[in-house]
Amino acid sequence: PKSSRSNSIDTIRNICSSIQTLQQLDLSDNTLEELPSDLCQLVQLEKLICENNRLTSLSNNFEQLKHLK
Repeated sequence: PKSSRSNSIDTIRNICSSIQTLQQLDLSDNTLEELPSDLCQLVQLEKLICENNRLTSLSNNFEQLKHLK
């Protein structure tokens, strides 16, 4: 059963260049199979929530997110 907050997002593309100051991103309860490496452009990101998706791995590029807690 899906959460009531689910959007059933299955792909994220081309959003990062316009929101580089974003500090929190909640992608929970969707159908994402991967996170695009351009999320690493979110250099101010402190919190990334992506539970309850179909993720199997993360790119090493996420190490660039120095503020991520």
